[in-house]
Amino acid sequence: MSSFMKKKLALICVVSLFTFSIAAAGFALAADADDSVEPDMPMAIPIFADGILVGEGIGIDGSTYVSLRSFCEILLDDIEVTWDQDIETACITSGDLRITTTVGQQYFTVNERYFYVPDGVFNVDGAVMLPVRELAKVFSINVKWHDDWSVSFGTGKVRLMETGGDYYAEDDVYWLSRIINSESGNQPLEGKIGTGNVVMNRVADPTCPDTIYDVIFDKQHGVQFSPVEIGTIYAEPNEESVIAAKLCLEGYSTVGESLFFVNPEIGITEWMSQTRTFITSIGDHDFYA
Repeated sequence: MSSFMKKKLALICVVSLFTFSIAAAGFALAADADDSVEPDMPMAIPIFADGILVGEGIGIDGSTYVSLRSFCEILLDDIEVTWDQDIETACITSGDLRITTTVGQQYFTVNERYFYVPDGVFNVDGAVMLPVRELAKVFSINVKWHDDWSVSFGTGKVRLMETGGDYYAEDDVYWLSRIINSESGNQPLEGKIGTGNVVMNRVADPTCPDTIYDVIFDKQHGVQFSPVEIGTIYAEPNEESVIAAKLCLEGYSTVGESLFFVNPEIGITEWMSQTRTFITSIGDHDFYA
């Protein structure tokens, strides 16, 4: 039996275990990760690799989740899997690759890079589940969704992405994490990302400075961020603020094209509401474009 066929059979066996129990376990885990999430009824999604049916994923709120271990076994020849039951953390290694994920968290890491999972990481009958779209990024492969509610990908052009040490500019992480922490250190991860998004959106805006540092310390029309004026911008950021900064640098966004945010309990919102477009509210902040 070929190596690929052995992997195919292994994946089929794994997915058959969790497909039938995802309704109960999936809803519970999603609620733990974010109480505001009300996922649609999970459905089985056929998964094809190189045109061969290799098993089923599950569809929740528009995302297709697959077994982390089984997905990696399809793409890699040799993997080592460890599981820490106490903290519900799985780690997969293969050569220079290291993937780490914890059940309930809204992100996972690959070689010190961060990937956002808004609905959280699931553990279903012992299978750690992640969105196939995010896993595909790890291996630089394309995933296709079809009209018959199936998903397919090819295994012929697998290529690992840059490591975090090579990808993230140290200065960008340093300042972005500090403005996130000083403005939103007590906010949920989604809100921290939103604060970072505002900075990144300004960097991309032709009317604003074009670096993270210059946006944060911009004084062309007065101090833009109060932590710059009161000095809290220099405080050491908490761990989640650093993670949020890296997720922003990966391109994840929770607030669209927002250029402003304000805490309506303590900030002046009249100018915002009259001149800007309201986007969303996350935690204590309202975001405007």
